[in-house]
Formats: sequence, C-alpha cells, structure tokens
Amino acid sequence: MKIGIVTDSSISLPENLLKQHNIHVIPILITHGEKTYRDRIDINTLKFYSLLDDKTYPKTSQPSPGEFIATYEQLKEQFQAIISIHVTAKASGTCQSALIAREHLKNQDITIVDSETTSMGLGFLTLAAAKAAQKGLSKDEILTLLEHTKQQIHQYMALPSLQYLRKSGRLHAGQSILASLLRIAPVLTMKDGILTATARLRSFQAALDHSVSLLKQDVGQDPIILGIIHANAEEKARDLATRLAKEFHTLEIIISDIGSALAVHGGPGMLGLAAWKQDDIW
Repeated sequence: MKIGIVTDSSISLPENLLKQHNIHVIPILITHGEKTYRDRIDINTLKFYSLLDDKTYPKTSQPSPGEFIATYEQLKEQFQAIISIHVTAKASGTCQSALIAREHLKNQDITIVDSETTSMGLGFLTLAAAKAAQKGLSKDEILTLLEHTKQQIHQYMALPSLQYLRKSGRLHAGQSILASLLRIAPVLTMKDGILTATARLRSFQAALDHSVSLLKQDVGQDPIILGIIHANAEEKARDLATRLAKEFHTLEIIISDIGSALAVHGGPGMLGLAAWKQDDIW
C-alpha cells in the first residue's frame, strides 16, 4: 500500500528534506492587518521577519478544512492511504480542521495524528513516518512506530525576550513586564502537548546552556539525530551545532529556521534543541 504523509507548516524541517521524503505541507495562515498569507506559499521567513517591525503584529490561524480537502483529494490518485500528522491539538485547531475535512471524504483512507508537539519535534515524527512509508511499512506499522517515536523525542527552546510572547497573546502584559524587569529568559518544552516553561534563567546564554544540560539528561550518549532550530539566527545555530557535535553522539544534525508560524510567538533570535533517540526499531 502506498501511503502519503501530510503535515502542516509548523513543522521545522528544511525544504530539501520535505522534498526528499515526499512530505506534503498544509500552510498555516498568517494575518497581518487586512492581508492573509499562506505560510511557505505566499510568504517566506525573510518577509515574515520584516513584518515584526511593523506596528501591526501578525497573527496565525489554523488552515481551513477546505485546504485539507484540496490536498487530500490531490493525493487520492497517488496514494491508497494518507497519514496526516499535525501540531499539538492543545495549542491549535489544525487537527480539528483535518478531522472535519476527513468527514467530507468518506471514500479515502485518512488517519489524523495529533503529534502532541510542534517545530522539530513534529519534524522528527513526520520524518519517521515518511521514511517508514518509503520502506514499505503498512499503515498500522507506521502508526505504532509514531507512538514509539513520540517517547524518543526531546525538545527545548531558549527565548532571548518575552516581548513576542506578549505580542502574540501567549503571555499577558503584567507577566511580560515583570519578567523583563527581572531579566528572565525562559526555557520552553512540550509536556503532554502543552508548551510549558521548564526553567527561568537570568540571561539568554544561561537559558541556552540549561537547555543543553536538560537534553544531556534525556539522551546521555545514546545515538541521536540532533535538531537545531533558530529564528532568523542561522549563524548562531551553526555555531551551536559545532559545539554540540562534540558533546553528543550525533548521527546527523539538522539545522532549520523555526518558521513563520512559530516565530510569531518567540520572535527573532530564539534557539532550540531537539533530539531523536535512535534505536533498533529501524
């Protein structure tokens, strides 16, 4: 059975990997003033970061069910089944849009998977599914693999500023002002599908170093695929990759911009780490 893999643009994977593994991406919507852009189609990251300097702050919203229907129908002739893997349902209505779309396509075999994560975590899960599909695993085998892979992924993000979380509505003004006065730089992670602050440090560098320490506790010297995520900070991401290549047992390092759909909340300069532990399930 040929199985198609679909995800959304909150995935933090470079375009070359998406194309190499035939991963189909549904665009999250970005609204700026009266204009609405489809992420990765009508707007790229360079254009997006220029919008952050404007007085009108961009907002994001989930793709419509119609966007999913169009993609699923387009893939109908190529694939006998579709596995559609998306950003955590506890932070976005993207999975719900996908479920509504599936109800309109009763004759297609479509499975919706809540990744319970986002960014590179979603990237690793989708990559696992795509590689498995290319190897010819069945739909049930891929779904079992995904549940296993969820436990093998660890992800942390360090934010240099809280102003963008406040602007995007994820942090109210009082919290942001207090945190700024205390010069707090948070370390964020996903727990049970919810973005949480696992630590609050007094500098961005301290937050980044703490993220590295947490990742070491999670994976030790087990072989991993390492992801470095950045928000318009590629040079710093590459420097970090060079450093971590000496500290972890990395089989591969993937560097990617976090993407517009998520940078709206963290803002430029954010850096993140993600590790996908490799085991003999492959």
